[in-house]
Amino acid sequence: MGRIRLMRTLDADHDDGALSEAWEKPHKLESCLGCYSCASICPSRVDFGNLLDRALARVRSRRPPPRLTRMMLGLARHRGFIKPLIRIVWMAQVVGARALSNKLRVTQLLGLQRADALLGPVTYPRRLRNRVRQAAPARRVALFIGCFSSALEQRVQQASIDALNALGVAAEMPTGQGCCGALHRHNGDLTSAETLARANIRAFLADQADVVVTTSSGCAAALKAYDKWLDGGTLGRPVMDISDYLAGVLTQMQPTLAPVPIKVALHAPCTLRQSEGQAEAVLAMLQRIPGLQVVPLSGEPRCCGAGGSQMLTEAETADALCDDTVNEIGALGLDALLSSNLGCAMHLRAGLKRAGIDIPLLHPVQLLSRSLGDRGESPRVLRRLRLLREWSHEQVEQVFP
Repeated sequence: MGRIRLMRTLDADHDDGALSEAWEKPHKLESCLGCYSCASICPSRVDFGNLLDRALARVRSRRPPPRLTRMMLGLARHRGFIKPLIRIVWMAQVVGARALSNKLRVTQLLGLQRADALLGPVTYPRRLRNRVRQAAPARRVALFIGCFSSALEQRVQQASIDALNALGVAAEMPTGQGCCGALHRHNGDLTSAETLARANIRAFLADQADVVVTTSSGCAAALKAYDKWLDGGTLGRPVMDISDYLAGVLTQMQPTLAPVPIKVALHAPCTLRQSEGQAEAVLAMLQRIPGLQVVPLSGEPRCCGAGGSQMLTEAETADALCDDTVNEIGALGLDALLSSNLGCAMHLRAGLKRAGIDIPLLHPVQLLSRSLGDRGESPRVLRRLRLLREWSHEQVEQVFP
């Protein structure tokens, strides 16, 4: 309620004492992580998200975002630079220059220490490929590959394509798509967010797929909100989280799945819980995998603290929330932690490393893809499951797609 009063004051057309006081407290708005838990329990159904975005736009007209946030927004807007940059980071990682720069505090002097920690180990970006065996697949989906996801979640996106192909679904990747615009809108840059949204609408309207699927719940929430951003603008077809879509296909087809005998905990991102039934769909999908033990986290639902770019700028708050989750995970004896959002995954992975907990963080669809891709007593899947249980996080990241 305090933030809403502050937003309404900022929207005032006259310059009085209350307005002057509001301009002196912009951090009250900037520090909001945007989990929207308040909106989910509000009896008046106040659209807190849009109110916050518009208020931040007013704040940004006088107070630009921090330098790291501006860098992130610039890369997201021009995503063609992201893959070359990740390739440079990968090469520096391979030759040891990245570790040396951290040891010599070069990264810290440049103000990039936190960004480097959140980025974590990177893999070389490769081209996504369909492997569908049918000449004319019965279903087609359009895969939204996003901006940072296109370089940092390639194994997740390829696992999604493999799972879809195994179920006879072809995944198309429309050209012309780009960043969903969520990072820009939630940082007060409404103009850039709307420009990116229109570009995506043009790209996906030209495609003939039945559904748009995403591997990052934050992107899904943004794509679904285009009608609010652009007064009725939509992608022209349903938008679904990949796990939600696959859960429905599994229910229809009832395929035989190979066992994945490991113990995992499932983190439900705030953006996944904002769409009714999607968090439950992820769990339903995982429960179809034989041998998989899914352990609930006692504090769910709760925000991990990532909050998009907030994990860069609100480090103290973000890490405090992350540590609450990580401390519980350390006592559960898990083989892996699962999350459906890139930002949450990066933030939680960094938290696990800080706490010395050596387990991989995977997307739920990666386990389904492995279960669908290797049926029966396959030595390959058994070997990979053994590695998942026994190897270090860095080793697993190299072999487990």
